[in-house]
Amino acid sequence: IARTRTCAHTHTCAHPRNTRCPQVREVVWRTFALTSLIESAVLWGDAECVVSVLRQSLQHLEVQYTGCRALLSFISHIHGEEYQLLRREDGAQIAEIDAAYVTVGSTCGGIKAVVDAARKWPDAPRVQEIACQFIRLVARTHHSRKGLELAGAITVVLETLHMHPSLSSVQLQVTGALINLVYNRLVLAEATVADSGGIASVVAAMHAWQDCYVVQTSGCCCLSIMGATWRNQIAIAHAGGITAVVVALRRHIDLAFVQLQGCAALQKLMHVRCHIKIIVSAGGAPAIVQALKTHVLDAD
Repeated sequence: IARTRTCAHTHTCAHPRNTRCPQVREVVWRTFALTSLIESAVLWGDAECVVSVLRQSLQHLEVQYTGCRALLSFISHIHGEEYQLLRREDGAQIAEIDAAYVTVGSTCGGIKAVVDAARKWPDAPRVQEIACQFIRLVARTHHSRKGLELAGAITVVLETLHMHPSLSSVQLQVTGALINLVYNRLVLAEATVADSGGIASVVAAMHAWQDCYVVQTSGCCCLSIMGATWRNQIAIAHAGGITAVVVALRRHIDLAFVQLQGCAALQKLMHVRCHIKIIVSAGGAPAIVQALKTHVLDAD
């Protein structure tokens, strides 16, 4: 890669097809060979092969992107609501889905490979988005969450949140990953998110993407989970989280899940007495009443 950049700077090869530059030609053919190997491994169902290629080619951006996307193809992409429904109603199917998360993520080493790719290429939004999506899905099962923590996934997710605040697709995957990482009240995860400025970043994403209901839903859910501790309740209010939640309630009044998560977040924040006044001043009381009136049939 370094030699390729040197050639580009000296204008000896403006295009990879230029046969006068053997270094560029070598990089192009190596990338082609590795991506072809990954595609073949997907057809064979060989996740270990994909992980092996990722480990040996951290310097190749295209290979890392292709490999992370390949690992993503080995696991289930069902929506969170459907996943939770299956967890309640179909134990056999959910066990199969969770087994795939564990096999690809932990047994084959997919978690570490994806986290390493995201850490190596922080300025590549497509790698960050795919990596955070993989983390979000694998973190659904508690068997993978500890491995994600040990691999440094939480830190990578938070860095992505800071690095790409203007990309809604990345923010969506990041907030979803944070939700699953802290869903089981993992003390280490919650402390890491709070200490690394994750709460402020989630609030900032909610302010930046007020019309994106998916970001608002994920943001409210994340703040609701994080708001379980007094320390985080203070941090959420200090970061402007109360206003962000109230805005989400007002803008997405017809969406029951946004209303549910938003009200749950405010309920947690009310445990600190001084927050009640802030919630009322921000218009939280009428927003909650309107949510109850609009979704009277969703009381359960």
